Amino acid sequence: FHITITIGFSNPITSYSELVESYNKSLAATKLRFRKGRNCLIHYRETKGQQKNGFQMPEDRMKHLVSMLKLGHLDSVETDLREILHMVCDHSYEDFQLTIQVLIYKVRIAIHEMTQYRMPQLIGFDRLSENTNWAETVDDVKEIMMAAFGELLNHMTDRRNSKHQNTLNMLLEIINERLADSTLCPDLIAEQANLSTSYVRKFFKNMMGVSISDYIISKRIEFCKERLAKTEIPVKEICIMVGFGSYNYFFTVFKKQTGRTPMRFRKDSRLKPDSDR
Repeated sequence: FHITITIGFSNPITSYSELVESYNKSLAATKLRFRKGRNCLIHYRETKGQQKNGFQMPEDRMKHLVSMLKLGHLDSVETDLREILHMVCDHSYEDFQLTIQVLIYKVRIAIHEMTQYRMPQLIGFDRLSENTNWAETVDDVKEIMMAAFGELLNHMTDRRNSKHQNTLNMLLEIINERLADSTLCPDLIAEQANLSTSYVRKFFKNMMGVSISDYIISKRIEFCKERLAKTEIPVKEICIMVGFGSYNYFFTVFKKQTGRTPMRFRKDSRLKPDSDR
């Protein structure tokens, strides 16, 4: 922890009313110091006329910040936060703190919606209201809030990655279990996973780098190659075992994928160097 010392100088005080007046002047100067920062010298006359009138909550900028936070755009969040602080720092200290607490509340509501009301336990964010109340300068508020937002986005990214990996594992499991099913297709996989077909297609391509249809074909061809190389099962039976409904289609796809016909592949895979015989 650290200790900050603020020193005030006043005329000699001879009565209780003068003490109260001196205290109020010191408090006003301390609030001005909140805006001006550390290592500053403030005269009471500077506190007069420093606060703007007509305070308005920067709702639009807050809404945009929350939207950027949901999208994970930390740079845009920082830009919005800087603008919000700039818009309210020339108003009263009380208006400034009210703005910060309203913003924190809006962010909490957004997080509840994003996490289906399972609020993550984040040290920096859990104590955000308390920490900003104890902040000594506007820059401190910005630093505290950005640290909390960064922690939140890291958590959401980890959570999203974990969720995506679980979804991918589920899709791969469905494919592996039903590889021999000639009706296996994106529509069937999406139905089994309780997801939309368009989402499954896009999600799988983003995660695996290939379309889900191409992946299924690739898995089936690998299965065929293994059976051709290691067994004497007739080619047409292997075609059925792996889920190709049409032998002609299987023959075309296999040759396109391997550059050889199934029988040529089987023959070539049995050829070994003399040293291996």
